[in-house]
Amino acid sequence: MRMIILLSLLFCASLFADTTAEQFYQHLKMAQKGDSKSQVLVGRSYLKGDGVSKDEVEAVKWFRKSAESGNAEAQCCLGFAYYYGEGVSKDKVESLKWYRKSAELGFARAQNAIGRFYIEGEVLPKDEVEALKWFRKSAQQGCDRGQFNLGSAYYYGSGVIQNQAEAVKWYHKAAEQGNTDAQYCLGYAYERGEGVLQDQVEAVKWYRKAAEQGDDFAQHVLGLCYQYGKLGVQLDLTEAYAYYNISAITYKNARDSRDLIIKDMTPAQFEVGQKLSRELQAQIEVNKAKKVSK
Repeated sequence: MRMIILLSLLFCASLFADTTAEQFYQHLKMAQKGDSKSQVLVGRSYLKGDGVSKDEVEAVKWFRKSAESGNAEAQCCLGFAYYYGEGVSKDKVESLKWYRKSAELGFARAQNAIGRFYIEGEVLPKDEVEALKWFRKSAQQGCDRGQFNLGSAYYYGSGVIQNQAEAVKWYHKAAEQGNTDAQYCLGYAYERGEGVLQDQVEAVKWYRKAAEQGDDFAQHVLGLCYQYGKLGVQLDLTEAYAYYNISAITYKNARDSRDLIIKDMTPAQFEVGQKLSRELQAQIEVNKAKKVSK
């Protein structure tokens, strides 16, 4: 099972839908008049290159204008920018300042970020109990990252008494919102019967959801299922190869598994496996694009 994801903020630009050039200039007009929500939208457009040429420095300028007027979303985005050095020099102390302002206004993703700072123990003293408090605030507002991190805290007993059933409850909430990490962990829980009745069908269902969004661990697990007929999956070397091949892009163990399975495949099976791999990768890219645009 994967540990609590420390850098688990969804890219702030994905909080908004895609913008056309015409919409961008409409937002820009309002932003120039001092409308804080429009300033956030303009910052997002510059950050993504959405309706205008990408310009991270310009994005930060507009986030700052909005943040200084008290907009919680802009404060969260500014915290993100300082944390990762997007359009500004990386500065975790400044990042914490803006995240805290946003979190104190009740912005769920910023609350999750504060929890992360307490887990890291760099800018703030390491404090798992305090981290749990902020993850819970975020989770209770419906933030999928807060829900995932709260679930992980219960799974590992980080800042709270270990409770795998409670972990599964929060993983479910996050997974149903499309959180890939939670989907993988839910698959693992169902496979092992941890915090929930063991259920191979449910395990494969959640592994597949994670895999189809690009999770390399889940892709490797499905490859194993197809190679050996595990978890009720019918043995199919072409499907196994396809999942290994996609996972291998970022996961070394999958490269090893892929290279071994090739030895057991006929040339015809290998050709089919490569075709399936291309189709799966194309679908994953479509799924990722849909997720970002939500």
